[in-house]
Amino acid sequence: MAELSEQEIALLNFERKWVGRDSAKEQAIRVEFGFSPARYYQKLSQLIQQPAPLRYDPMMVNRLL
Repeated sequence: MAELSEQEIALLNFERKWVGRDSAKEQAIRVEFGFSPARYYQKLSQLIQQPAPLRYDPMMVNRLL
């Protein structure tokens, strides 16, 4: 999707992969993205407020909202 950056797509795909699982997610966030879980959730929260992610993965974005 041209409206989403590579990092935004990676965030959405990562979150989809972790649906229903919490074990080791914080460590995986640090390894995958190089920032803290708090920053990850901040970015994810800002991202899902935009229309492009909803078009990319409506079920997951609605679940997160």
